[in-house]
Amino acid sequence: MQRVVLITKLKGRVEWSQVEYSRLSRRPRPRVTAEHVLFLLEGLMGTLESTLFLFVIWPLLSLSMYF
Repeated sequence: MQRVVLITKLKGRVEWSQVEYSRLSRRPRPRVTAEHVLFLLEGLMGTLESTLFLFVIWPLLSLSMYF
């Protein structure tokens, strides 16, 4: 068992409390790598591309058929 001091700040008040926990129950914090960021950006770009095609390019193409 290991004793840790937690410091929390709620509504301007700083409070601290001591908590005991075992090392086995602690999970490592996931790290955000450049690959995660690139994956997110690729997903966003794909979404933007399909939205642009659906709402801008496709209507313009259908309108151009009448002129």
